[in-house]
Amino acid sequence: MSSLEFVSFIEKNHKENETFIFFLQWTGNEAELRLLERATNKALLDDMYGDYVEVHLDASARLSEATVDQMCRVKNTNNYHRMFTKCTGTFRCPLTEEEIETTDEYLLARTLDESFYSCKIEQMFSNYRNYYLELLQGKITREQYEELTKSK
Repeated sequence: MSSLEFVSFIEKNHKENETFIFFLQWTGNEAELRLLERATNKALLDDMYGDYVEVHLDASARLSEATVDQMCRVKNTNNYHRMFTKCTGTFRCPLTEEEIETTDEYLLARTLDESFYSCKIEQMFSNYRNYYLELLQGKITREQYEELTKSK
């Protein structure tokens, strides 16, 4: 039996009136997911209007991998993406602690909208996304990025 734990990340898409639930691997990603949880808790959605995506992460409710696997067996209720998706691997929050602390609550909501619209959380569990973040943060060079992400 797997010892991996997961937390739920809910994307409520007001643009297309859809809801997606992602089960994110908690084990090994605790610090980065806590950052994301702080951002989702701080974001002010009250002033949002029109087409936007609302995201929620609750790190207090942990799920076993067996439970997540059962949930992901539920048939698709949306047109282009499964309602339940399991995300495994390494996650890096697209926002730093400083950005979360210093960004106004409304702007933070807009940033989350832009960052996560259309099931983008799933892509944040890939090495390509992680390498791209390292490039943006100046941790690797463009040449290193290209070498790391070229097809093998």
